[in-house]
Amino acid sequence: MRQPMPTLLLAAALASAAPALAAPTKAVAEAAKKAAAAPEYVEKGIGFSLPRGFPVAEHQESEPGGDADTVYVARKDGVEVRVEVEDGYLDCKEILDAKPRLFKAADGRETCEAEAKGPPDLGAANAERRAAMVSVQFPGRHLSVIVFAVDKGTAIRVARQVAATGVEAK
Repeated sequence: MRQPMPTLLLAAALASAAPALAAPTKAVAEAAKKAAAAPEYVEKGIGFSLPRGFPVAEHQESEPGGDADTVYVARKDGVEVRVEVEDGYLDCKEILDAKPRLFKAADGRETCEAEAKGPPDLGAANAERRAAMVSVQFPGRHLSVIVFAVDKGTAIRVARQVAATGVEAK
């Protein structure tokens, strides 16, 4: 009996991993379509939607040497979503100790993703959290989504879904 060639095994492994590595997924694309129809929030001319069923708070936050931007914070079941629209070009350094991945999204916008260990959730029994960031470039500003969750998969999935809802408001 013939043994499979190593290149065929490698090709099969890469093909099966490709969907997991792809940034935009079907759920992300569907979220983007929904938001394009009617974004829930608009900040600095960028519309976006937060996950359904997540209570949302808006508050001003100042960064050292930066502007006081409105940050939209939504929390549910140990998942925290933070969204803000910032002036300027995305820098992909909002999550420290992370290796950012730069790419162009399906709509041609420059996008950055990064994942790292998140700050602990001091009010939860399981304080360990993962952080995921997805930023999308728009003319003169960028949408920044940071999600904290117990597991990495949830953090990046939710961050991608929210970032995919970003549209220029008309």
